[in-house]
Amino acid sequence: MQPVNPIAPTEMRSLDRGFSWDWLGVVPFFGFAIAFLVLPSASIVVRSFQDDSGQFTWQNILDLQQP
Repeated sequence: MQPVNPIAPTEMRSLDRGFSWDWLGVVPFFGFAIAFLVLPSASIVVRSFQDDSGQFTWQNILDLQQP
């Protein structure tokens, strides 16, 4: 009985190819996602813990509980 090869022949060919440029098509998507989703969200999170002078404070978070 022959051992079963877990990698199909078509997958073996893709492993032998070496470096692939296929991922290059998603670079614009990740660029826009970072520019318009990640950076603004990170800015909001960081600034929510700063006072007007830029010092760290919990007061902004505590003020959320005030009516």
